[in-house]
Amino acid sequence: MPFVIVENEVIDYFLVKKDKKNIGIIIKPDGTVVVTAPRYLSEKQINDVVQKKAVIIRNRLYQIKENLEKSVKKKIEDGESILFMGKTYRIRIKEDEFIPSLRINLIEDFMDIFLNPNIPLELKSSLKREKTIDWYKQQAKNTLTERTSSYARLMKLSFSSIRIKEQNSRWASCSNIGNLNYNWKIIMAPVPVIDYIIVHELSHLVEMNHSSNFWNIVSSVLPDYKERKDWLKTFGPVLEI
Repeated sequence: MPFVIVENEVIDYFLVKKDKKNIGIIIKPDGTVVVTAPRYLSEKQINDVVQKKAVIIRNRLYQIKENLEKSVKKKIEDGESILFMGKTYRIRIKEDEFIPSLRINLIEDFMDIFLNPNIPLELKSSLKREKTIDWYKQQAKNTLTERTSSYARLMKLSFSSIRIKEQNSRWASCSNIGNLNYNWKIIMAPVPVIDYIIVHELSHLVEMNHSSNFWNIVSSVLPDYKERKDWLKTFGPVLEI
């Protein structure tokens, strides 16, 4: 496997040769480095280019490692922090005997989670997580439906349906019949990042690929889409409950 060295640190990468003009470097969310390069270039020529980017690659890998360490499941407990639409809220667990199980309110910098005190102790922990995730899914459904409809009108496009799903490997997808599937966890991201995901999927209604024409469609709506995309690559792993 080819590699580069930064300050005595070895960085391995996978090399894929294609019919293309430029060298591309992709760092996947799990820290895998993939380099795509024109077939006519020698491995030494390719490695020389990658070596020039080695410090940037190393720093990006550090970011990924740090974010993965932060991405452990959050504790739904009093005093813990949690993300919602790009803002960090402090959890406050409260009791309310007049609710059937659990209710959530956002008040300033706090997420108040009200629990019925009569719920058996052994069920409280799992119930808090389950119902909190249900609340996030509903918020995702409401917000993504509204914002997708708005951007679809702006882009003069139409879609068939919206579904909110639990997806481990992707943030969203678009079928060839216009069904949009969103990972509910994106509701934890800032609004500009949510909008990037929406515009990305709507653009697939025109181009079911990632060609230059596809990215031209995205940039015509969001000229700064690269910054939003980079945010998602860097901080996506912390969008977890």
